[in-house]
Formats: sequence, C-alpha cells, structure tokens
Amino acid sequence: MLLRWSLGQTAAAEAIERAVTAVLTEGYRTPDLMPATGGVKGLKPVGTQQMGQAVLAALMESAGVRVKSSVWVAGGSTGSGATQ
Repeated sequence: MLLRWSLGQTAAAEAIERAVTAVLTEGYRTPDLMPATGGVKGLKPVGTQQMGQAVLAALMESAGVRVKSSVWVAGGSTGSGATQ
C-alpha cells in the first residue's frame, strides 16, 4: 500500500504483489497462513525469513536475475543463490 498509494510506485507494488502470489501458488506458507487443522497436501511450511527470501527470489526472477534456489535458510542458502 505504501508503494502504490503514498509513493505512487504502482509498477513496484504490482511486481511485489506478483512475487507474493507466485510464492503462495508454489505452496509456501508461514505458520499464520497454515490451516489450523494441520498440514494440507502441497503446502510447504516456512518461517518468516524463508518466506521473505522466497518472495525476494521470485521478484528477482521476474526482473531477469537467475536464482538457483527460491528458499534460503538462515546462515546460507539451500543452493547457490542468485547469479546475473
């Protein structure tokens, strides 16, 4: 909302919204977005740091930056990260 309404950065806001949608479509969920009744097939529980990194990776990929791993773990990456 800040980007779209306060800063007038509609394109940036839309890019982030697309990245979030892509990550959610891949099944990534933080605990607050997981169903209360337990796991659901296809959903991947992650922490907030991993979710943020997945959104960043999706955003980078949409900008043409190749990302080898979409979800990194604290202290390093599960893959080699991003390359130009």
